[in-house]
Amino acid sequence: MMPISDKELELLNRIQEKTHGHEMGWEATADENTFIAAVPEFSLSISYRKPKYENSFYYSLTISNHLGQIVAEIKASQYDENKDALQAIFEGARRVAFNADGEIEKLLTALG
Repeated sequence: MMPISDKELELLNRIQEKTHGHEMGWEATADENTFIAAVPEFSLSISYRKPKYENSFYYSLTISNHLGQIVAEIKASQYDENKDALQAIFEGARRVAFNADGEIEKLLTALG
C-alpha cells in the first residue's frame, strides 16, 4: 500500500485524539466491523476486514464529502506502519458506538 502523506498522518492523529477523548460521535452500522461518524461537511467510516481466504487483515478509514463522494481512503494491512493508528481509531470507535465504558460500569455494578 502507498505511504500516507504528512497531512493524512496528521489527520489520523487528530481523529485518534478526538476518538479517545469521546469527542467523535461514532455510530454502529449494520456491518459489525464498520463504524461511522459525521463531522461538519464530511463523514468518516472506519472498517476492519479479514478476507475470507487470506491469512491477513486490514483497516480502512474512508473520508467522504458532503455530497457522499469519497475524497480519501487510508488503508493499512497488518504489516503497515499505520496499522496501529487505524486499529486504535477502530477500537476507540467501537467503544464509543457501543458505550463500552457505561456497559462495563453496569457489569461492575451487577457483579457487586
